[in-house]
Amino acid sequence: MKKNRHGILQMPIRRPKKVPTVEIDYWDRLRETVYSRSQHCYYCGRYLLFLEFTVDHICPRALGGRDHLDNLATCCEKCNNLKGQLTLEEFRIAFENFYNRNLFYYEQEKLTELGQSPK
Repeated sequence: MKKNRHGILQMPIRRPKKVPTVEIDYWDRLRETVYSRSQHCYYCGRYLLFLEFTVDHICPRALGGRDHLDNLATCCEKCNNLKGQLTLEEFRIAFENFYNRNLFYYEQEKLTELGQSPK
């Protein structure tokens, strides 16, 4: 420890460690990548413009979901707010009641690709 000019012991100043910051460009590129995969809401199928879509975590971050492309989907604000921190199974119940249908948009796409007609 050092003494200041008045002869008083002075504690060294501890500066906080610099926290690495993520570039804003990374999140912009991530949004663009998610949007380029599908321009439709993952749940209701509504076509979305780039400025109006939100990125949804399929497995919510609160439940351990990561910011990985496999866990991110384009989503309209209405479905994103309705889903909140629900899992897909919990959201399916709310989805059926809210939209009066039992298939998500992504499930309809998969059935169409396989040559089956969605019910």
